[in-house]
Amino acid sequence: MSIQRILLFIILSGLLLSVGHAKSPPPGTGTGAANVPANILIMLDNSGSMGWGGRMRDAKEVIKDIVTDSTLANGARFGLMEWNSYSPCIRCPITNTSSACILKELNDIHAVGGTYPSSAFIEAEKYFKGGSYNQCSGEGSCFLTHPYYKKYYCSWYSCGCKISIKSGNSPIDPALACQVTAIIFISDGSYGDRPEIIAKKLLANQNIKTFVVGFHSGYNVNYVNLAKGGGTYPDSPIFTSNKGQLQQTLVSYIRQIIASRLTFTAPAVMPAGKTDTGSVFTSTFQVKRDHQWQGRLQRYDLDANGEVGDLFKTAAGKEWDAGALLNERSAASRNIWTVGASKLCSGKQLPSGENNFSKANSTVLNCLLSDGAGGVFSDSEAVKLIQFVRGIDSYDEDQDGSTTDERWKLGDIYHSEVRLVGAPSRSASEHADKNSEEYYRYQKGYEGFRLNNASRREVIYVGSNSGMLHAFDYESGKELWAFIPPAMLPRLREMVTTKPNSSISIFGVDGSPLIKDVYLQGGWKTVLISGMRQGGKHYFALDVTDPDNPRYLFGLANDPANSEIQCWDACGKWN
Repeated sequence: MSIQRILLFIILSGLLLSVGHAKSPPPGTGTGAANVPANILIMLDNSGSMGWGGRMRDAKEVIKDIVTDSTLANGARFGLMEWNSYSPCIRCPITNTSSACILKELNDIHAVGGTYPSSAFIEAEKYFKGGSYNQCSGEGSCFLTHPYYKKYYCSWYSCGCKISIKSGNSPIDPALACQVTAIIFISDGSYGDRPEIIAKKLLANQNIKTFVVGFHSGYNVNYVNLAKGGGTYPDSPIFTSNKGQLQQTLVSYIRQIIASRLTFTAPAVMPAGKTDTGSVFTSTFQVKRDHQWQGRLQRYDLDANGEVGDLFKTAAGKEWDAGALLNERSAASRNIWTVGASKLCSGKQLPSGENNFSKANSTVLNCLLSDGAGGVFSDSEAVKLIQFVRGIDSYDEDQDGSTTDERWKLGDIYHSEVRLVGAPSRSASEHADKNSEEYYRYQKGYEGFRLNNASRREVIYVGSNSGMLHAFDYESGKELWAFIPPAMLPRLREMVTTKPNSSISIFGVDGSPLIKDVYLQGGWKTVLISGMRQGGKHYFALDVTDPDNPRYLFGLANDPANSEIQCWDACGKWN
């Protein structure tokens, strides 16, 4: 089959492409998550100092405005906790109808007591786990349920707050992979305990982030530590003494929470493989401003009745989450490859192999990364970008002072759809219609190709906006290799920004791969063709007949600015 015929096949396949650019979060919460609102627990400090100068009044009014804002309520369910130095309690559990409860209970909360947030986070942890927790209602502060304070303070303060013990009411549904849960912590005081210890546990064990607001607190390093423990630094904490800014801050946090875990492609249902009854794959991602978006690809069991079960467990007993599994590996252990030769490089070629996108080849890669920029990176800049793409935190996004530690490696899977490829399985028959593909395969010896590859491993192919097409083992979830198309190389530098501790999330390999068995150059091959959709006007083709030894075939790109078509041959040379 000629390149012209392959190109015709691409065009007829109907892949859509557009110019690549930096991404914005999609509206709503994406396909599959649109009906799964985020769980947000508002932890309101009602210690004595919150009663000064209208602080509590302003905080209550802002919270009331937020929970009745339909543009926010459509994407979130809210809960309310009061806390001080004794008996923190859930005023309103997170439910679909909790806004009415919050409007009522806010009126009853009074400001009394000291500031001890650790106990509040312990109570929140019990609530989110579905254990026993304090639930309260009534006018006053539950600080005054303490016998001593009740005896001496009730002559000055309302003591109508009552506590009951509840259990089993966690709002987290483990069956909803796209559900997001977060805490918004509001306080005005200083404290000496360490709530960040519990916040860190909530983040690690249940992926619950903690957003922090210092309201009339002034700068306080304890709030910074809490935000770091809760996984939201440097987006939080925010320090403000202004009611309007408090509202803007909370709205910004809530919108970030709603958009923080999205799925934009429909779940992919895969038929039975060699050893299972079928699977469902879901791709999700977390949006974070001025950072790379973190992608996940998860595999769920599909039983014989077509019911979706739990996350698939690998032979090693780990959950099949390609993002998490990839993150357990070092950046140096990955196989990332590309092709290309540039006029800037005087025709120099990259070494062949499945791991040539590395700092060892930074001289040639620098030419390719800088192509069209009117110059080249310095050697150190090129190495930083290469390492960053591989998974090193070269730009210190986590602000820990290190540019050699590792970061989340799988980029967001935005539009690209999952493809599963196993052994060749098309039919071939001498008795078929002589104008059919089935007869053509018989004529060209497809049956021998099928038998020779009958034990070929099953592989998942999908593109991500880290600029790569990924190949994941179907059974283990391990990334076998990742390919960066040649037209993607100069666009990788768009990730770099002059803003400290930041990077720009771009569109990369955003198109969906198509894979077919093709008779090409005198033999059968399994050919993968993909466009880049939002990542650019580019197609590339790979020979994945042997998924452990992929080969580059060709690439084509449209350059509207110069009214030309660019072509990369089988060696990656730009013609």
